[in-house]
Amino acid sequence: MDPQTIIQNSGEALTITIPRTDSALPLSIEAAETIWRDLASAAQRDVASLGPLQGAWYIGQHGGEPVAIILQPDGQIDCHYFHPHPVLLRALPRFTYAAGSHSLLETIRSKSPAGTGHSLVWHQSADELAAVLHDFFIHHSTKPIPEDKPIEIYDASKSNLRTSSAESIMAAAFQGALKAARPSDEKAFRDCWARAALAYVVDDCSDLRVLTEAGAKALDILRVCNVHRTRNDLIKLSRMLDVFVEIHEERLQAAIELQLPYANAQRAYLAAFRRARALSLSGTTGQRKPFSQRLIKGLLLAKVAEARLIIGSLFQAVSPALVARYGKAWPHMQAIEVVAIGRKGSELNFRQDVPDPGGTFSLLDEQGVVLDPPRVLLNAPTAIIDPSTMFHEWEHVRQHMAAEGPMDDFEPHDLHAAEPTEWKAKQAEADFVSEFGILY
Repeated sequence: MDPQTIIQNSGEALTITIPRTDSALPLSIEAAETIWRDLASAAQRDVASLGPLQGAWYIGQHGGEPVAIILQPDGQIDCHYFHPHPVLLRALPRFTYAAGSHSLLETIRSKSPAGTGHSLVWHQSADELAAVLHDFFIHHSTKPIPEDKPIEIYDASKSNLRTSSAESIMAAAFQGALKAARPSDEKAFRDCWARAALAYVVDDCSDLRVLTEAGAKALDILRVCNVHRTRNDLIKLSRMLDVFVEIHEERLQAAIELQLPYANAQRAYLAAFRRARALSLSGTTGQRKPFSQRLIKGLLLAKVAEARLIIGSLFQAVSPALVARYGKAWPHMQAIEVVAIGRKGSELNFRQDVPDPGGTFSLLDEQGVVLDPPRVLLNAPTAIIDPSTMFHEWEHVRQHMAAEGPMDDFEPHDLHAAEPTEWKAKQAEADFVSEFGILY
């Protein structure tokens, strides 16, 4: 162990005992307990200027800032941020604000459920809150850093098949299976068929009885071909893409009128989309593919069967080229579940001010139970037309799971497009469309 001295804002010295490594985390339980004790008086002293409090505790870092929890005299819980110091940041674990059962919000709410929205109120003693935050700190300080999961390597030796052709093949196979089965529960059959078909076309184990022999034979071409959107697919979708651009232009004007930061991101996205579309139609684009074949084929299957289809974890849905763009954030993102939704339903109708969304990053299921890990729901028909939908939702995954930005970003606003998480996700769409284009 290596004692290191850091100077707090008050000018007083604080010694924190941390291991001799470039990155202190994860710690042993003993080392984490030592650091917790070293920090015990620091937070109390650093927030002394804020007035009378029941208590204050350093709990970790978020967005590169040390975070202390403050318990006000009335039981209100607040967060306080400090200017980062490299030694202090080495001692503080990264935590998620609202994602997962071990997030800050869920940890506190599960012990003292109260408040509305993101507001937190503590109804017990300061000592009891200290015990909860102690366990929170120890958990995040000692949990292993996730190892990178294997990403699907693109097999360039396979022939290519247009998305429109693949969709026609899938639709015929599904209709044949539906006619043969005559199910009493058609919705359940649609989901079952899509699961079996995805497993079959990506060479996993599959129930061929659901597919039927003729259906499996029809799908064989998808096992030996890579499915991609092509220039001809864009030409076929020309009118639909024109309408898509018109909708985004209307949203841009609304954001300009409200003087929202979203306007700049929307403007950048529209410029990137038009440029990518022009390059794709000219046949001069040579961008790398951002998505896995599992994701592309899964979205198409969910669409044609009007099914709810679990694609898998995020690492099964993306390409190595896209993973490289996320850098150190990726290990924290990779376990998120990805689900394609091919029919209208309540899962995607998460906000009244966002009609027919292309997707959503969900922290809770429909019953309000915390998802661990959270999931991304993709509107399959929309995502197939507009691949930036995926870039948008992956950015929300990064915001929540990698905890790279300030917690203030997650404060809700009356207007969806006013939220920092939203306009930053829109900017990510612009950046990734510029790099990867709209062919996939």
